[in-house]
Amino acid sequence: MNPVDPKTNQQWNAVKAIACGSLLLGNTVLLVGQAQAELQLLTHLESERSFWPSILIWSIGSLLFGMLAWGFARWSLVWLDETFPNKAKLFRQLCDAHTLSSHDRQFLHQMSEKLELDNPCRLFLETAAWDRYATNEPADSKQVDALRKRILSGT
Repeated sequence: MNPVDPKTNQQWNAVKAIACGSLLLGNTVLLVGQAQAELQLLTHLESERSFWPSILIWSIGSLLFGMLAWGFARWSLVWLDETFPNKAKLFRQLCDAHTLSSHDRQFLHQMSEKLELDNPCRLFLETAAWDRYATNEPADSKQVDALRKRILSGT
């Protein structure tokens, strides 16, 4: 339901009643000027209400444009992710390849932060990093040895 000013709605209903009364009851005493004024008033009120189709068209157009912009943004993010190297994505893929749990992944991140490595993926290549961590953190030596065996030996 369109929000309409009650005064305008009353005028519209009055004009419709006059027009219907004029047409249905067949007033024979209708002056040409009065009929023309009623017709002009009806035309004017109809033209005021005809902005709703244009609003509908603009709304649909804006929705389609928004969907196209969203689709382009998603496509470009996927393209960028596939085109350029991504440390986090590589780390996830390496952890998946070695079937590491989320706890193991978190531990590797902590190791790389404590060792001040710029990329946690270096843990998959450098044995010296494992040795440095084991000497710095002797409390974690069992977990370090178990992960080292799984990752560096390929089992």
